[in-house]
Amino acid sequence: MVTATGPALGSEMTTSVEPIDDRSTAGVLHVAAIFASHMVLQRNKPIAVFGALNADCAGLEVSAEIRDFDGSVIVQAHAYASKEIKDGFSPWRVMLPAQPEGGPYTLRVTAGNDFIEYYDVLIGEVWLAGGQSNMELELRNSENAEEALESCADPLLRFYNVPKTGVINRNAEHAASWQESSPENSGVMSAVAYYFARKLRDELDSDLPIGIIDCYIGGTSISCWMSEDALNSSESGRAYLARYEQAVAGKTQGQFDLEYSEWQSRSDTWNASIAAAREADPDVTWDTLTQQYGECPWPPPMTPTSQWRPTGPFHAMLERIVPYSLAGFLWYQGEEDEPYCDSYR
Repeated sequence: MVTATGPALGSEMTTSVEPIDDRSTAGVLHVAAIFASHMVLQRNKPIAVFGALNADCAGLEVSAEIRDFDGSVIVQAHAYASKEIKDGFSPWRVMLPAQPEGGPYTLRVTAGNDFIEYYDVLIGEVWLAGGQSNMELELRNSENAEEALESCADPLLRFYNVPKTGVINRNAEHAASWQESSPENSGVMSAVAYYFARKLRDELDSDLPIGIIDCYIGGTSISCWMSEDALNSSESGRAYLARYEQAVAGKTQGQFDLEYSEWQSRSDTWNASIAAAREADPDVTWDTLTQQYGECPWPPPMTPTSQWRPTGPFHAMLERIVPYSLAGFLWYQGEEDEPYCDSYR
């Protein structure tokens, strides 16, 4: 069985992605990667469409419109790109008026002579599933996985996996996509999120699309999902930053690489030993495994690019999809902060 929630996953899962076409860029126009064909947009709330323009296009008008199957415009809105440049780009955000559930539609975003169109777009309920390993546990590794996957085909249940990373990985973002629930696709969904979405599909209108945004990394502290401003706003938050700064102070990139490589080797060896022991004896207890192979080599060494560092996933994952319009979110996190439970409160 493939273990998708072990201690050695995260950004390393995305660094080997081969270069592919940038589906989110057309000329000067850049649309956030979470917008893609087959997506689900939130019903009954203003729909945020957002992205950036090249810096020399600051102030240019950007428009977004939703079109029906016959090409007729259902709703349209526009905004002007900011004149304040951030990371070399001019951010923009268009707010489309709230719409009822429906689809499939086409979403078209235009800036000057450049445009991008997204097809098979549905409007329904969108929920974000976030946190650490309990949320990350994938459907294919959950109890009764085979039975669940055999019956999971549902074109109105769709999901998007935010690439797991501690630094912005645009190539991985280009590879990510919205997918329909199917035996071929849904194994990599969060099991918690899948069963939640399934419950919504069963109990709400049978024609109501449900979208899940999977945004999590196993072993992450609460501080990983917070901004510097949020952490600096309290003594407890500042303590997380101080521990991180102390852990990386004075080290070279070569030291970071060596420490991480050595940890990865120990972690791989431990995981392989545990997997072999459990295959030989499925009923073996964790106490026995710990006596034989020692404690799990966790946490990994801290580095300036680690997905487990304070603010890392916030900037590389969460901030990349904010402010996508949502019905709400699921949050399953806290175990990693057990050593600092008072600060966590």
